[in-house]
Amino acid sequence: DFGIPEDQIYLNTKVGDMFGGTMLETADQIADFANRVARVAPHIVVIDTIGNTSSHGHYSTEDAMKRYKPLAEIARKMSIAIFCVVHTNAQGKALGRRGEGQVRVVLQLAEPDPENQPNRLRLWVAKTNVSATKPVLGVTRGTYGNEYDNDPPELKSNDERPSRSTGNSGGAKRGPVPAAAI
Repeated sequence: DFGIPEDQIYLNTKVGDMFGGTMLETADQIADFANRVARVAPHIVVIDTIGNTSSHGHYSTEDAMKRYKPLAEIARKMSIAIFCVVHTNAQGKALGRRGEGQVRVVLQLAEPDPENQPNRLRLWVAKTNVSATKPVLGVTRGTYGNEYDNDPPELKSNDERPSRSTGNSGGAKRGPVPAAAI
């Protein structure tokens, strides 16, 4: 529906094992993934979800390093962006928040008012190694793509902390973390 040509999308799998390629735990699995990425030479790789790529836990720094360090090395060596999608827990916080410490950029996407504005999202940079602050954006979902604007819907939760990316204390709030970029 987004108009992306099918010949521009590749899955991390082998023809003989169409549902394989989802694990990135062993050295062989990571090497196979790196070889396929090198062969295709993409600009962007999306891992959806990073939590389903290994049996490593979600809550220790050591397990986060096991998940993200090999991917960071591949991204650096091949000069590509690797986006790792992360789901949230019942409290709306990222599963495996230790992973945030292992990545360069964290993008957060929230649906603050699903009943009155079901197609409106709020997108912001919650963590970045780049010194420039980034604006908070409004996103309107559509069948053929998204539209972005500078009028994001407000978050309503009282327990969310201010984001470091807004440049002010009253701006965006922390919320669900759906994607982290290495």
